[in-house]
Amino acid sequence: MDVGYVWDEEKYRKVQKKHDVMFYEVVNALEDSNGFEQADEAQWEEERWIWLGQTETGRLLVVVYSDEELPLCRIITAFEATGRWVDEYEQRS
Repeated sequence: MDVGYVWDEEKYRKVQKKHDVMFYEVVNALEDSNGFEQADEAQWEEERWIWLGQTETGRLLVVVYSDEELPLCRIITAFEATGRWVDEYEQRS
């Protein structure tokens, strides 16, 4: 099944301004064959997932998303990985 990605325009602009993350980078990170996901343990109204993946340019991103609307994956936020995220990615790669 092909999956498409959507991101609320207002939320995207906020994330772009705050974290300097572009939509194409997020999609690129989500397609990282070495990337991995885990459940977001925070209590939300919907089930959320966290993906850790690297872009083709080597930028490591944390992407939070919901897949309740498959085949559309709704991106919630994304930011550059630091600290434990980097360590976890390196250990799994």
